[in-house]
Amino acid sequence: MFFFFLLVVLIPLGGNAQIKPIGTAGAGLFQSDKTTGDYEFVEGRIMFGKKLRVGLMGNYTWVYLKEKKEDPYYYKGRLGAIGLSTDRWWQTYSSNRYFWINSGIRFSYDRGATSNYRSWQKDLLSMSQFGFRSTNVFGSWGGNSLLMLEAQIPLKKGDQRYSTESGVVSAGTPYEKGGYKISYENGIKKIPVSVRFTSFFIEPTAHIGSGFDNASDRLSVEYGGGISVGYSNDGWDRDLFKIKAFNRQYLDGSPSKMQIELVLNLLNFKK
Repeated sequence: MFFFFLLVVLIPLGGNAQIKPIGTAGAGLFQSDKTTGDYEFVEGRIMFGKKLRVGLMGNYTWVYLKEKKEDPYYYKGRLGAIGLSTDRWWQTYSSNRYFWINSGIRFSYDRGATSNYRSWQKDLLSMSQFGFRSTNVFGSWGGNSLLMLEAQIPLKKGDQRYSTESGVVSAGTPYEKGGYKISYENGIKKIPVSVRFTSFFIEPTAHIGSGFDNASDRLSVEYGGGISVGYSNDGWDRDLFKIKAFNRQYLDGSPSKMQIELVLNLLNFKK
C-alpha cells in the first residue's frame, strides 16, 4: 500500500516534468579452487523530475553455486528489492556529473543441498546503494571515475529450515546476511571510434574494491579491470555495456575468487 500511495503522489509530478525510465541488466561468473557459480540481475527505475529526480526502484538477482567436494553442495539464491530512488545530473565547465541513491527492502530466499542434506532460509533486510560518476568532457586521461557503495542490514532474524532425512524438517540457526561493499573504477582513456555517423568510444577501466560479509565474517579486497563501450549524444557520454574481470582476495587466508561480470545499460540501446 505504501508504494501504491507513493506512486499516486508522484504521477502528478510527471505532468509538469519528465518521466525517465532507467534499466540495467547483467550476468557474471565466479570461480575459486573449491567453488564455481554464476549470477544474473535486472534493475529498473522510474524517475520523475527535471533536476533532482525521485522515483521507484526494483531489482532482482539469481545466484547459482556448486561447491566441489566428495558430495557436491549445490546452492540457489534469490534476491529481490523494492524501494525509492533519487538522482541528479549536472554539468560543470570541465565535467558531467551524476549521483544516485537507492534505498528499500530486500527479500532473500536461499536453498542448498547435498545428496543427504537440504536447507532453506528466508531473510528480510534493508538495503542502500549510493553511486557517483564524474566524466571529463575533454576526454582527458583518467577523466572518468565511478564510486559505488552498498550496504544491507537485517530487519529481523532470518528463518532457516533443514532436513537430513526424507520428510523430517527441523529449525536451524540462520546465517546473518548483513554486510557492505565499496568499489571504485577509473577509466584510463576513451578511444573514439566512428561507426555510421555515430561517435562510439572504447574505454579500458581499472577496478578496485572492498567488502565485508557478516555470514562468513570475512573482509575482502578486489582488484582488476575491464572495457567499457558507449557513444556520445547531446554532449553526454552514454555507456552501452561494460565487461570486467577482477580477483577477490579474502584477508583471512581463504581461497581467492576470480569473477567476470557483464553489465548492460538497456535503454541506451534504443538509439
